[in-house]
Amino acid sequence: VLQSANRALKTGMTEEVVFACLLHDVVQTLIKVDHGWWGAQMFEPYVSEKVTFAIRYHQALRFYEDPANGYEYPDLYRTTFGSDYKPGKLQYREGSVYGNPFLRFLRREVEALVSAEHGAGYLKDRQAKTELARINRELKRRRNEIAALEESKAKLLAGV
Repeated sequence: VLQSANRALKTGMTEEVVFACLLHDVVQTLIKVDHGWWGAQMFEPYVSEKVTFAIRYHQALRFYEDPANGYEYPDLYRTTFGSDYKPGKLQYREGSVYGNPFLRFLRREVEALVSAEHGAGYLKDRQAKTELARINRELKRRRNEIAALEESKAKLLAGV
């Protein structure tokens, strides 16, 4: 914690960045797994959005060099993963977060908020409308497939 804050000071970072460096691992005394996420949750009501972002994502972003801001890939990582290791681009992969217990918790919280704001039946109605629209799209797609198959069948029978 002090090492990263000291480095931030020496490289001319803003007080906000230095503050994020001081806070980023504090929550590790309470929890190790996803400590960045939990730390951000703990400090978010009291710090800026930038500090919250830095705390929340520091675990993942440390694997990506940012030479423009003075962050080079650490020698320890090069030793561990090999000097030719390139982590690639940050990307979103659909479905990669399903099953995450923190996101399930967040979903329950959002659903409770929606129910409190719009009534208990609102969310069920929206979900039913969304599912009905999906079913109607699928039925239309399958009707088009059946029509194309019937047309192919008619052509084949006409040629026999």
